[in-house]
Amino acid sequence: MGIDYTGGPHPHLPDAPSDARRLEGFFTDWGFHTLNDCGVLSGASARAIIDSLECWVDSARHDKRAAKVVLYLAGHGRLHNGRHYVLVATSPETAPYFGSKAISVEDLVQAVLNSGACSGLILLDTCYAGFAAHEVQHAIDRAAAAQGGPGMDLAVLVPSLHHERSYSGLFVSGMLEALEGGSQGGHWSDGDEYVTLMELRDELRLRLSDDQCAYVAGRDGLKIVPNPRYRAHAADRAVELGALLAQLPDADREHFLRKAASADAGDVGWFFTGREWMTRQVIEWLSSGDRGVLVVTGPPGAGKSAFLGRMAVLADPGSQPACRVLGLLDDNQPHPPVGSFDAVVHLRNRRAEDVARDIAGQLGLDLSESTSPPRDLITLLNDQGRAVTVLADALDEAEQDDDVFIARDVLRAIAGLPGCRVIVGTRRDRDGRHDPEGRDMGPLIDMLRPRRAPLTVLDLGSDDHADQDIEKYVEARLGRGTTVTGWPTARRRRAAARAVAEQAGRVFLYARFAVRVLEGLGEEIVDEPEFERRLPGHVGDAGLHRVFADDLERFDDPTLVREVLTPLAYARGKGLPRRQIWPELAGALAADRSGRAYSAADVSKVIREAGWYLIEGTEDGQAVFRLYHQAIGDYLRGEVSRGGGSRRRDDHR
Repeated sequence: MGIDYTGGPHPHLPDAPSDARRLEGFFTDWGFHTLNDCGVLSGASARAIIDSLECWVDSARHDKRAAKVVLYLAGHGRLHNGRHYVLVATSPETAPYFGSKAISVEDLVQAVLNSGACSGLILLDTCYAGFAAHEVQHAIDRAAAAQGGPGMDLAVLVPSLHHERSYSGLFVSGMLEALEGGSQGGHWSDGDEYVTLMELRDELRLRLSDDQCAYVAGRDGLKIVPNPRYRAHAADRAVELGALLAQLPDADREHFLRKAASADAGDVGWFFTGREWMTRQVIEWLSSGDRGVLVVTGPPGAGKSAFLGRMAVLADPGSQPACRVLGLLDDNQPHPPVGSFDAVVHLRNRRAEDVARDIAGQLGLDLSESTSPPRDLITLLNDQGRAVTVLADALDEAEQDDDVFIARDVLRAIAGLPGCRVIVGTRRDRDGRHDPEGRDMGPLIDMLRPRRAPLTVLDLGSDDHADQDIEKYVEARLGRGTTVTGWPTARRRRAAARAVAEQAGRVFLYARFAVRVLEGLGEEIVDEPEFERRLPGHVGDAGLHRVFADDLERFDDPTLVREVLTPLAYARGKGLPRRQIWPELAGALAADRSGRAYSAADVSKVIREAGWYLIEGTEDGQAVFRLYHQAIGDYLRGEVSRGGGSRRRDDHR
């Protein structure tokens, strides 16, 4: 309700009634029911308003219909005798305010506490509302003490502190713009079903800037405000993609991302360069032979997921609209035939049973009653005489010890059936250190060798064209204004690209880090003597770990970024939620290093400033995050085991 002061002794607040209607519309769109008297009561006395609230409370308790309650009140706020009051249309122009002359905060709190709801939110849009928030907190504490423990989950969100005036219209406009447009400060994501009040407070402080300072009391983690941008089944995506996919319809965007799995969709699409010989090898393999396994391998950072992710989206019929919009069909590179793959699966943190069910679902086979999905999948395919082609990426990232069963009982078994073929992306071993000799391909590849079908291995690390491809990749990234600005000169882009390719050692991941460095330096750097020294350490000499260490040192607070990212190196499944768990783990892992404690605000800062390191997904109604690449996790775990980090910065230089 917004108080209408038209014709009364108090200054008119034209936005108060309209803000109430706007907020009412927002919540009713999400299943809330209104108290119909509110519009009529906007010009009523305090007694009439409180009586109406009491009637609603009695009705709600009797019908047991209220699970969540939101009470919004906008009007003039006044402080009198240590209490906060909201003036109604009939309130006297000056104090005293008590009884039926104005609405006290205590009246509002008691209405919500007695409603029978499990959770409640009070939004008080008045001057000096921070004082009212403290009154609400005291009321919550008294109620909890009287009950001997926590009662209702109740919180209050206000637009001003104790001493501040509130400007009509700013609070609701800022709130709705944030909810409908997304958080400018990165305080929540589209993967979060609800926006907590603390997150909403931080966002409002950013948007209101110096005009007002939002404040919250009570259960600040309360999940009662719905996120209109939430997508329950959103595909995982690199955090840094931002607006690159905004031009796509929702369905096309999600389908594209799902097929690209955890590879950076930018590398899969806009910036993918080269690999023509390797692509032709795969296409030729797909067109010849009736069974077998093709393994795409290479050292950490060689670009296996980008290579296979591109294959998946170009061959997928459902991804063709997105590919056309993104211009992926306009180049002259070889493309796999549309429909080449009957199933595409990503194996990160997966178990054999889950993988078998996933493949079966994509093939239209029902394993819902199966007690052994891998066995029954193979039996059904064999009995039906199905000829299928499966693409599976990241065997080396499967659930610990389940990589054996996935390789042996699912992938290798499918490839042994007549007419069935499997393409697998994997390192040679889980840590990426295996150096093959003779017929020793590495433990993960050996597990994939079928008994009655051929095994073919493509090693991206042995691609003689990789250096040229990396040159083209870096030049394309530097020349694409949507992601990188400040490199308009073609000569300088080529010079930088050549320098990166010489140091990259055929590792595309190194090239991505080098591009980040070049972004910050600007194109004039290439005119300086020995500018190559400003790039990350040479991969061939120092390995990716030195590159990661150098990159982290470029942040304003490298300890913060390193220690907040570290828990993700141990995360399983789809990753960690930013709320509660992630900052707690970061502080625990930092206890023996920097000794710093971390908050949700620190996590949000790292997501904003180091989003390039992250993949965002959705799980159980909240956004979850994991590291962009397995090699980054290898480095961060190694730092913890060595006791590295903020106390051993000399190790990085």
